Amino acid sequence: MRGHPSSFCKRLLHSKGWIPTKNFSRSNVNLLTKLSISDRRNGDAKSVREAFDEVPRRDVIAWSALISRYSRQGHSREAVNEFVLMNRRGVDANQFTYGSVLRACTHLDFLQEGEMVHCCIMKRGYYQNLFVQSALVDLHLKCGRVEDALYVFDKMSERDLVSWNTMVGGFAAKGFGAGAVQLFQLMLREGFCPDRYSFASVLKRGCSHGIEGVRVIHGLTIKFGCDSNDIVCGALIDAYAKSGSLGDAKLVYHSMEVEDLVSLTALVTGYVHGRKNGVVAMEMFSDIHRRGMRIDGILLCSVLSICADVAAFDMGRQIHALLWKIQSNHDTALANALVDMYSKCGAIEDADQVFNEMAERNVISWTCLITGYGKNGLENEAIGLFQRMERSGIKPNDVTFLGVLCACSHGGMASIGQQLFDSMMNAYGIQPREEHYACVVDLLARSGCIKEAYEFVCNMPIRPTASLWGSLLGACILHQDAVVGEKASRHLIAMEPANSTSYIVVANIYKSLGLWEKAEEARRLMKERGLSKEPGWSLSYLVKEPRFLEQLV
Repeated sequence: MRGHPSSFCKRLLHSKGWIPTKNFSRSNVNLLTKLSISDRRNGDAKSVREAFDEVPRRDVIAWSALISRYSRQGHSREAVNEFVLMNRRGVDANQFTYGSVLRACTHLDFLQEGEMVHCCIMKRGYYQNLFVQSALVDLHLKCGRVEDALYVFDKMSERDLVSWNTMVGGFAAKGFGAGAVQLFQLMLREGFCPDRYSFASVLKRGCSHGIEGVRVIHGLTIKFGCDSNDIVCGALIDAYAKSGSLGDAKLVYHSMEVEDLVSLTALVTGYVHGRKNGVVAMEMFSDIHRRGMRIDGILLCSVLSICADVAAFDMGRQIHALLWKIQSNHDTALANALVDMYSKCGAIEDADQVFNEMAERNVISWTCLITGYGKNGLENEAIGLFQRMERSGIKPNDVTFLGVLCACSHGGMASIGQQLFDSMMNAYGIQPREEHYACVVDLLARSGCIKEAYEFVCNMPIRPTASLWGSLLGACILHQDAVVGEKASRHLIAMEPANSTSYIVVANIYKSLGLWEKAEEARRLMKERGLSKEPGWSLSYLVKEPRFLEQLV
């Protein structure tokens, strides 16, 4: 028994007479196949391939072992190719073969190939197999065929927790939050006990009922004993943070027995959405680094985003230096975060340098720098970079056009801006959003084309918003246009009768035009409706102690 386990098994089978030492019959080939493949099943794909090549007669068990190993270890294309070769050799697949090749098709997003496998499954009579059906549901969901996934799921004669988790997770991943919650509720009604994957899936994007929905699911995690699991805690923190309840997110984080990087990243990322909490998040990050906890790229991107929002240039530069210590080769996401941070902090030369040093650039990379040029008063550079982007073959998206249109607006380039707006719709087929229309209105108004801007607003295919009328009103003040200004003011007050800012803007335009009685009337109307001007606020980034940042580098 000191030999290799499989060698001992072979000797035992020989001694019992189950496998003859010589001239074994074809009926025993399957057993030899199992022994040969299982001998190296725990190894990598290469070792399983060697075992497969040693099998004298390659039956469905040998093929399934090879395809399964390829699929599980990420060699999805090889798994699909071996399945095709297996069919050409006339070997019929079983449920395990189909499950493995469907997993490979899902990973490769090969919907057409997956549908061909689906046809083979129907032909061979494995459609009612639970393992195969779960793999088919996963394929259709991850390839965007939600209706087909629902059809397969509905036809399942029996369902297990894996199939339910596949449906809930697939719906959540595709953005169907309400559907994910409904499936989760139906799973509970049918008597299934959710596990950590069930809760993580429904919390991912399934809390469509806001903070109350998150708290209900949190209660269920306690009921089913999953509240202490790291995966569930991370999902709860992320859900609470996205619902705006950072206090609850912190309570969950501090209740964890062991601090987890994923949960910590979810908490810090939650602060990204609340600018008033940015300094707290940066202090938390500094404390993490001082304690020697592991820091990954996702966490660094979140902190850099906070630095960009609060214009914490010194902190952002310290993090950039820390990046060089952790990893000298930045990935594209981190480089994009650095470009965005430097641009928003006004250090456009540093942003330009990071951009030029990037090994790979995507549409976000170009968009960040184009937007940065526009916001820092470099309108010509923004337009030049946009043209360079087009020449490089990168297709701009709606955010890219928003950045270059804003640059044209700030620079008073009305004709170029209108050409870009037309190109966005006609050449790239991008439908303008409210922000794009606002840019064009601002572009025309800043250039003194007040009447053209008013006509553009009136002829838009979408309903003008209050911010659009407010932008037009500001231009009327600048260019002393009382006629359009009065029309725009009526629209603004009609749309937001309870917003004090609307009355103040209207009163200011009347004052600038010397219409003091109408200005006083707008102020009086505001007071009669019980409205008052909201006080403004600004965020100052203060370092109370000199040692706050010194531990980062």
